[in-house]
Amino acid sequence: MTRERDARETNILKLNVGNDYTFSVSPPTGLFLVVISVPDSDLEMYRKPMRASVFCSFARVLVVGLFCGLAAPAFATEQVKSMFADENLEPFSGTFLVARKGVNYRDGPRTDAKRLGTLETGSVVTVVGKAKGSDWYAVVMDGKELGYAFGPVFVRLIDGSLANPLKGSAKGGGGVECRYAIRFEGENRVEEENMITADYSVEMDCKQGGKNIKFAAFMFMTEVPFDLSTKSGYQINVEVNEISGDYEEPLIATAIYHYGKGEVIGEGVTPKQFASSAVGAKRSVVGVSEALRASVEMAVASWNDKVWTALFRLSR
Repeated sequence: MTRERDARETNILKLNVGNDYTFSVSPPTGLFLVVISVPDSDLEMYRKPMRASVFCSFARVLVVGLFCGLAAPAFATEQVKSMFADENLEPFSGTFLVARKGVNYRDGPRTDAKRLGTLETGSVVTVVGKAKGSDWYAVVMDGKELGYAFGPVFVRLIDGSLANPLKGSAKGGGGVECRYAIRFEGENRVEEENMITADYSVEMDCKQGGKNIKFAAFMFMTEVPFDLSTKSGYQINVEVNEISGDYEEPLIATAIYHYGKGEVIGEGVTPKQFASSAVGAKRSVVGVSEALRASVEMAVASWNDKVWTALFRLSR
């Protein structure tokens, strides 16, 4: 009896018993399947009483089939060992952008380890952990393990997309009350600046006393730190293109979302003549959605009476 792999089905074994009969055995764990191929010339044999020699041939096949079922793990596909398996990785993960030129990745978390390749500026990678007690990241790209790269050359890429509009309310000076809706419009990549932004439209519906005005604002958030530094935050701008015919510059309220600290800080208003004393306020947040809400609400609070006078003038 001989055994060979079937080239067409790698999980099937062919068992040749004698010169005439071929038995195909499938060895899944705990089970076995025996398929018997009989030459046409021997079909007449089955019309006669089974002889002891035929019975023994079948018995041998069943024993071999049982063996294959128990030994199935030997035929299982070998698992590929992760190149990060030998390192004690600390929990650390996320999507990151390569912020510098010519970033090398290596087969170990140290500068004298073998260099496996180079990442170009603007490349996006996934970090699945970092070597314990170091700033070396375990890096994956498109599902393929690349190796280890030095962490400070990466900046975290956050996802600014929204599945549904964000709605809420905000209060401004002089008794102004607003309702707003933030809608995600898409992403924009500025290649020459190595910058990615998430863009939004904001519908504003504000009232003061018996007056009411609806207007649109534009909003964006950088999905990487605004100066590509690991220590800086993500810039969020709320912009109104025109508040009246008297002012040509857009009205802009800027906030910085500090991802690691979980807070949004109002940075300022331009033109400065439209800033209220609320500029510089801080708000604790959890996640991108809360950061966007906070930025709109802080923008409304940071616009002074001149803004609202000009805006309500437009509603006449």
